[in-house]
Amino acid sequence: MNYIGLPTKVSVVFYTRPDFDTNLKSTQLKQLRNAGFWIGLIGRTKIHHVGLMLSRDNNTVVLVTGEKSRAKFIDEHTYHEMGMVNPILVADLGTVDVSLTLLTQFIKVPYRGSRKDLFFYCLFSRFIFKSLLAKSCTLLICEMLRMIGYNIQDYVIPRDLYNNLEESHPIKEWDDYVKENKLRS
Repeated sequence: MNYIGLPTKVSVVFYTRPDFDTNLKSTQLKQLRNAGFWIGLIGRTKIHHVGLMLSRDNNTVVLVTGEKSRAKFIDEHTYHEMGMVNPILVADLGTVDVSLTLLTQFIKVPYRGSRKDLFFYCLFSRFIFKSLLAKSCTLLICEMLRMIGYNIQDYVIPRDLYNNLEESHPIKEWDDYVKENKLRS
């Protein structure tokens, strides 16, 4: 397999859960709203999710992770049109050589976290069993950032990754980032 890296703009997008209508019909949307509430309460943050955004040749993809399906790259505009998460902040990490083939091979093995594991980590593991890391969107992003050359430690909670990146990279509001980079969202 040929893992040629091409110049790619790398960004980390931080999301919050949308404020869903209180008269939801869909069970999945109710679960998302409830998960957003608990994540915000336990984590003391409005950041509930994180994604890796890669831009090359006027194409932008975002790494999508979830409990029910394997991680995959999809078109940025399509993902944000779904409305399951709201992008709020972006850490611009600059341009580096990235092999999308290598990253895609890495995520072929399903990488599924669970809410139960995350709650256990937030309430107990991070204090008592520090080496027990729960699979999460954040942990996957940290692993992928190391694969493409960034020196970053493992984090499980998006807020912790945000705090680390804030020290060394510019953080921008989503709307400002979209205008500067001429994204379709």
